[in-house]
Amino acid sequence: MYTTDQFEGIIAETITINGTNGDAIHTYFARPMGPSPFPAVVLAHHLPGWDELYREFT
Repeated sequence: MYTTDQFEGIIAETITINGTNGDAIHTYFARPMGPSPFPAVVLAHHLPGWDELYREFT
């Protein structure tokens, strides 16, 4: 359960994952610091790709 007095540190980085047929998919991965598990949110970007707006959302 989230409370407003919790530490809100995050780890954010650009990573590459393998897609279909070994295609490289470059992703922006942000997650809270601290013990897991965490809920997940997936953002699907528009064309031409992810930008500063999606970094702010994550």
